[in-house]
Amino acid sequence: MTVSHLMIGGGDIPGRGASPNTGLLGADYEVEQGRYRFKRVLAGDNSIPQLTAPLTKPGVNIKAGDYLVAVDNQEVNANESLYRYFVGTAGKPTQIKVAATRGRTR
Repeated sequence: MTVSHLMIGGGDIPGRGASPNTGLLGADYEVEQGRYRFKRVLAGDNSIPQLTAPLTKPGVNIKAGDYLVAVDNQEVNANESLYRYFVGTAGKPTQIKVAATRGRTR
């Protein structure tokens, strides 16, 4: 017997709460000097809502090598899971602060 995909959804499943709706920026990260740094910014396809890449939208000038400093005015620390800062942000406007170097924000 083999199983390719197995999923459970809907209904009343005890002990399961609502999905935390964790938002994603569409990037690969690395840790440098105690901060998360954008290793690669993914292109996505901003014409299709399910494939949107927030960092490549017009007017957003984030590139590989930039540091993620804060999310919604909360300082980001690489000792914490990156995704913790984005819980509940999926589909909602979220303010991020980035820096070209570890010390200077924009």
